[in-house]
Parts: sequence; structure tokens; C-alpha cells
Amino acid sequence: MSFVRGLTCKECGTAYPVTPRMICDECFGPVEVSYDYAAMRGVVTRTRIEAGPRSLWRYRDLLPIEGEPRAGLRSGFTPLVRAERLGRELGVRELYLKDDSANYPTFSYKDRVVAVALTRAMELGFDTVGCASTGNLAHAVAAHAAAAGLKASSPRSRTRSPRASRSAIPRMGPTRSRSSATRAASRRRRPTRRSWTRSRSSRGPRGSSRSRPAAWRSRARSS
Repeated sequence: MSFVRGLTCKECGTAYPVTPRMICDECFGPVEVSYDYAAMRGVVTRTRIEAGPRSLWRYRDLLPIEGEPRAGLRSGFTPLVRAERLGRELGVRELYLKDDSANYPTFSYKDRVVAVALTRAMELGFDTVGCASTGNLAHAVAAHAAAAGLKASSPRSRTRSPRASRSAIPRMGPTRSRSSATRAASRRRRPTRRSWTRSRSSRGPRGSSRSRPAAWRSRARSS
């Protein structure tokens, strides 16, 4: 049973039906799911939630899907670890930390949102999913997509992505590509002779050592 009522813009409040939409046509603000909380009353209870599976899907009534979960069936339900010393420092009698490093399958809290997103994507008929990420999100998308039989693409930075993610993601089958922003940044890090020529007037007279990169000056001295 779904309690989803529609989509609502967080900025201007414009309402939309449930469709694959990210932004508002009126103000370009982000849209979020709105629920029928009146219909939930007396139905979505603590007892009902506790009787659910030992995964994030015990909260299915509060998640934006229509049918049965189709991804992340073992994601969520990570342990709570008591932090006694931190609790004493903060003056909290009982303090617990959610340990999402035990999440399945990529040991990240991103496994939760990706499980819901991919389930909804399949309900809407998509066969390809993707994201822009520096690591954890791309890793989760790749793993969940592989398990669900979906194609995936994860444009990401080669320099900012953790090595573990860069090595694990290709084994799960997504198409890899660097974003245009990453390629542009890479080009900016490698100054060309033309760029130095253009800025020569601000660095020194034509032909002076100050108008050349340090590598060129050292090369000239060695020769």
C-alpha cells in the first residue's frame, strides 16, 4: 500500500503528479515526495514497522514506492553502537551511534537511498541508472544495479574518487566516463606554451626568464 500523494516543490509549493521529475517548472527548485499522513494514522504504527523485515524496507510505508521492493533487500538495519565516553563528554546518559559501515552491499549509508531510487526507477520502466559521484554513491549505484540487472553509468573524478571505489566499480559493469568539468580541470592543470605566451606581458619582457615556466628555465640552463 502506498501513501504517496504526489510531488511538491520545496521552494514555491507547486504540486505535481508522481512522475520522473527532479525540479519545479515554476522556480527550478527541487521537488520532494508528499504523503497522505491522514491516511497513515492508525495504519502505520510502531508494531507494524517492527513486524517488517530486518532491512530498510520495514519502513516501506514511509518510502516512495508503489509495489514490492526490488533492490537492497538486505540493506539497512545496521547496528547501534553505544558511545559511552562520548556520551559522558556531551552529558548524554545513553548515546548510540548508527554504524552504517556495516551496510550491505557497499558498507555505506548510500546503500539506503540507492535501494529506494532503483526500486522506483524499475517501477517507472527505466533500464539504465546513473549518478555523478566522487566515490560512495557511484559504488552503491554500481552494486545495486548489477544485482538488479540494470545498466549503470557513473561519471566521476579520477583524482577525488577513493582508490577502493575506483577499483571495485569497474568489476560491477557500469559504463565509466569522466565529466566535462573533470576534463576541463585536468586541462587547466597542464599549462600550454600558448597560455604562457598570452600572459607573457604581465610576467616580464619578451624573451626574459620571467616569461617562461620554471621547467623551461631549468631546461635552458642545463643546455
